[in-house]
Amino acid sequence: MQRGKIIQYNNQSGEGVISVDGKQHDFTIKQWHSDVAPNVNRLVDVGLLNGVVSHICIVPDDVLVREKAAELTGKFGAMLSQSNADSANNGLVANLLAAIGKPALIAIAVYFISTLFLPAIETMGRGAALWDALTYLGSGWKFMLFVAWFSPAIPFFIPNKNAVWSLALPLFVILGVTWSVYSRFSGYNVPFFDLISRYMGLGLGYYLALASSAFLALCAFKKWAVQSA
Repeated sequence: MQRGKIIQYNNQSGEGVISVDGKQHDFTIKQWHSDVAPNVNRLVDVGLLNGVVSHICIVPDDVLVREKAAELTGKFGAMLSQSNADSANNGLVANLLAAIGKPALIAIAVYFISTLFLPAIETMGRGAALWDALTYLGSGWKFMLFVAWFSPAIPFFIPNKNAVWSLALPLFVILGVTWSVYSRFSGYNVPFFDLISRYMGLGLGYYLALASSAFLALCAFKKWAVQSA
């Protein structure tokens, strides 16, 4: 499978053109293997057989977000390593470190990994990361989690003492999701925590996310108190 992009598609004829590694390939709706109809500029996974398109499937939004987040994390990690190697560096990372501190950066990295990759909820022998589990609570919470991943950078861009409270956004997301799940189960006659213990469990991802987000909220309070003094 190769990654490609739809650059042309005709809804009436069901024919279109996909670009893969700079080369254009014709395709028809017969090769399309997704429930969502093709649309221009959409990223897709393409199967090629002797240079001819054999099948196409859409790249899910979750996968795109994961890839983008991983790309940003990789770039940020490289920048951070360069900053540590050269103490005289006065670039973006040095300023970001000065704005929120290295412990907060480490905490947001733990939060990112725990919410995207580690199981937060375990049921029937299977675990799901918080990002995946939020699919059942609506796109609003997924968007909030996405913003929370990058919220520690807000104080760097907004020179205001109250901007440090953006560090508390990750904790707000964790507590908000927990309350949302609790509200959904509150209509049952069985107590919420009995339901949790009987049918599902909280995984390592949830506890790490809760701990790291609580630490970030504490950092927000301390920085706000210092700036307000």
